[in-house]
Amino acid sequence: MDAQTPTVTVPDCVDISMWQTYSVKKGQVLPMPTEQPLRYVATAPTQKWEDGRLAVMKAV
Repeated sequence: MDAQTPTVTVPDCVDISMWQTYSVKKGQVLPMPTEQPLRYVATAPTQKWEDGRLAVMKAV
């Protein structure tokens, strides 16, 4: 954290297991495809600014 603009990458998990896709035409919830992953790894590059705030630069 001694760099000019200190940075860190924060790992996170996106869990879509409770998400639902709804068909307006059919008026019902559609099942998830069986090959659909339900969890994804997301990373968030973060910088510590001079005023002490942490800023997420862009989630990937």
